[in-house]
Amino acid sequence: MHQLSRIDLNLLVSLKFLLEERSVSKAAEKAFVTQPAMSKTLQRLRVLFEDELFTRSGKGLVPTPLAEDLEYPLNEILDKVDRLVYETDFDPSSVEARINIASTESIASFYIPSLVLDLQKIAPRISLRTRNITDEHLENLRHGKLDFSIYVRETRNPEFLVHELSPIGPVCFMRRDHPLANVENMQPEEFFRYPQVQIYLPHITDRDVELDTWLKQHSIEQKTILVTSQLMAAMEVALRSDAIFLASALLKYKPLVAARFIAKELPRLPMYRNLDPALVLIQHKRTMSSPVHNWLREKIAFLFANPEIVSQVE
Repeated sequence: MHQLSRIDLNLLVSLKFLLEERSVSKAAEKAFVTQPAMSKTLQRLRVLFEDELFTRSGKGLVPTPLAEDLEYPLNEILDKVDRLVYETDFDPSSVEARINIASTESIASFYIPSLVLDLQKIAPRISLRTRNITDEHLENLRHGKLDFSIYVRETRNPEFLVHELSPIGPVCFMRRDHPLANVENMQPEEFFRYPQVQIYLPHITDRDVELDTWLKQHSIEQKTILVTSQLMAAMEVALRSDAIFLASALLKYKPLVAARFIAKELPRLPMYRNLDPALVLIQHKRTMSSPVHNWLREKIAFLFANPEIVSQVE
């Protein structure tokens, strides 16, 4: 405890920013100090820990093994200090925060507009940054580059908190005057007769072995004309052709989509039963006691549990 009294807590906060941003200039911006001041802070941290902590590369700062080992306990300690000093009744209108969320584009188009409009009314100092889900989303959660991911359950690692949302699986979308528009209970032969646009999903899209086997057994050819992670590109192709695409059923609640497309249930094929995974909200446990994260998690869960509210246009 005697040695602890000589440590400037601001040094540890700066180390947290350096680990999150992997950049002296970005860490300085986050800490509201100049770049030279952050460089001097990094030198003091090196003396304190008797380690280089970071080396430079073409892509920014690379943490040493010691710095990587420090990241998780550092975040946990600083969160506890923050709660100890500042914890009061949570008032979203007074909170200033920047929240980073990753999800697929079709899912984001469902909940982000409503969430942003809600925040403008009751928490105007909270800003959102959203991005498409990638293979590295769990790693980005671990290192503080993301606050939440909305995807399917793909981890049981106890360092992540997984909150189940409403299980809404994929459906087939097609333009309103498509040849299949009036067909009830599409049969596989009808479904695969038309070209398909495939929306890429990390760790999911490439798992089509069972479907490929079934198609070969039944002498059916699937014509995939585009694989893309860009929802707008998929929709534009489907609007201008007979192509169809699979996407989250959440999309059908959006007025702009409902005006141009119809959603149909997928053919009754065994492998399509596996395409209805539980949608989950994932966060790292370093944010488990954060009032703003807990509040936002509840807001997001409410939107997914009440899609009819999201579909309303004021």
